[in-house]
Amino acid sequence: MQRSSRIGFIVRIGLIAVGALIALAVALILLIPMDTYRGPIEQAGEAATGRALHLRGPLGLTLYPEIGISVSDVTLANAPGARDPEMASIGRMIVGVRLLPLLSKRVEVTRVILEKPVIHIEVAKDGTGNWVFATAAPQAPTQGGGAKANFSLSNLHVRDGTFTYFDARTNKGQELSNVDITIDTTSLDRPFKVAGSATYKGHKLDIAANLANLGSAMKQTETPAT
Repeated sequence: MQRSSRIGFIVRIGLIAVGALIALAVALILLIPMDTYRGPIEQAGEAATGRALHLRGPLGLTLYPEIGISVSDVTLANAPGARDPEMASIGRMIVGVRLLPLLSKRVEVTRVILEKPVIHIEVAKDGTGNWVFATAAPQAPTQGGGAKANFSLSNLHVRDGTFTYFDARTNKGQELSNVDITIDTTSLDRPFKVAGSATYKGHKLDIAANLANLGSAMKQTETPAT
């Protein structure tokens, strides 16, 4: 009994210590001005797409559903010559991040949640899709211990979104509303999975799709799909 009591005491002390460390880490993060991360996130987004990413709303720290950075009024520029100036406008974006790297002013993304996004998919008259991105030149390392950001498409969740599709060759378009989907992929040369639901012309659709290679699809070359 005494041995069991000692083990239980040690376990309780360990749990208290872990809880205290987590509380301390969160407290330290709360002391960091969230605007520290605005520039690095915008630069990382532009480096990944070759287009301007703007976080116009205030940045804040979220603790639920996970630790992360929250920002409203986010826009991503469209391809040159596209019908809409913005490919995407997002009511609110939550970027889930790893806790400890934040203490070193590094943003390591675990997942991204897009709330009420409006995303315009368009095919130009020459057949080029606006989802084909020209990757920007690599960003120079931040000087003076500034913040840095690293992005991945792993676990992207869209809530209450609107997707439009327009083909300039036929001058016709379609729209999906109430889009609630989860997108899972880790890189452009890995399988791409989409699951969720949407509304099309008043009818609810259940969506499940798989692409063998996302990069090939974005370049409009053949890739197996289901």
